[in-house]
Amino acid sequence: AEIPMEPNSYLLPNFSLGAWYVSDRYFFGISLPRFLGHTEDPSSGRPVITANPREFNVLVIGGTTLNMGNGLSLSPSALLKAIPDHGLQADFLLLAGWHDLFHGGLGYRTGNTMIGMMDIRINPQFNLLYSYDFTLSRSTRLRNGSHEFSLRYTFSYIHKVPNPRQF
Repeated sequence: AEIPMEPNSYLLPNFSLGAWYVSDRYFFGISLPRFLGHTEDPSSGRPVITANPREFNVLVIGGTTLNMGNGLSLSPSALLKAIPDHGLQADFLLLAGWHDLFHGGLGYRTGNTMIGMMDIRINPQFNLLYSYDFTLSRSTRLRNGSHEFSLRYTFSYIHKVPNPRQF
């Protein structure tokens, strides 16, 4: 095997696409996370950007928010994931919220995994999220679960239709 003498560095862009609908009581979303892939060109050894729809992960989420009074809310939801070569996976979550500033809760992922998560709103655009998942089966308990941290930015666009009586 040949050992490269100079390290190569490449810019490997990736994009995600999604849409989110939220009302006072219900929410729904669909997402294509990281839909660009990368393979190596055998002749040059350089990465090539690919976009193969058969390799896309598709995520669909839906749920409701129940106002419990005094700034408290409960949000049951389901997240369905279609993952190539892995089939369908589902997460069922129940989050409790306080004044839409903090959410925390538990969930179950098909495949015998428990999920704990929390979400802290920093300001109207930014949220800090943390989740921990661990398997319930003894045979795979050696991996100790996984931690995930995210910083989410939300861009909101509200289109108001002009009142025809104003003209």
